[in-house]
Amino acid sequence: MKNVTIEQAYDELVGGFKINNASGNIQFNLKDFQIVVKQPNVVGNIIEEWLSDYWLEHKKYNITHNLGQTAPDFWFDPDNKEHELLEIKCFDYINRGPGFDIANFQSYIREIVDKPYRLHSKYLAIGYGMDVESGLVTIHQVWLKNVWEMCCSSSSRPIKVQEKKNVIYNIRPSVWYGNRSNFPTFESLEDFLAAIEQTIYDYSQTRPIAEHWLANLKESYRKVYGVSLDVPRWYDVKGKYVK
Repeated sequence: MKNVTIEQAYDELVGGFKINNASGNIQFNLKDFQIVVKQPNVVGNIIEEWLSDYWLEHKKYNITHNLGQTAPDFWFDPDNKEHELLEIKCFDYINRGPGFDIANFQSYIREIVDKPYRLHSKYLAIGYGMDVESGLVTIHQVWLKNVWEMCCSSSSRPIKVQEKKNVIYNIRPSVWYGNRSNFPTFESLEDFLAAIEQTIYDYSQTRPIAEHWLANLKESYRKVYGVSLDVPRWYDVKGKYVK
């Protein structure tokens, strides 16, 4: 088994395997009958399964695949599960854009206080397209991102979320590529946390923890990394992200 970093695996996937513009079909066999799948809603799950069960295993990387429902999807250092965390996100690059969730909002704001290393999880985002006539699936682009490089503000909240009837559910990603979004991604971890803190203050269900949330997070982060985060107030940096 080979020890690799997430960045090394990404470089091999893009530069060695050349996954960008690669294409293939999804086939289903039942007894003597075989079809090519032409339903785009299954493609993301199939790509994730191919990546985890074939490519990473085929490369004989010394990693651990998380088979549970909680993040991350992979640990690239099985002996230390507090760094080299990778999450995989697939989406329809042609028709929908990033429709996945970054995390459940309330779970995430509590988890990063208890596990501040989750802030440094990497996200492998895979944008694909499917020709529904032929079933041909093409990988159009693959990115490796930090969480703040995939998130942005919105017209309603300092951080973009999925919200229904004034209930926040999930943190949603930006459209970080091209010029398809009016809200730029966050430039730093600190600005990302400023947006989260302000959202905690603004949202009635999380307001009770707002007063001490950032101080608790900074103390947890300092214990793990020996660094004091310098998180600005949201309204001091808002102008960079909301026009």
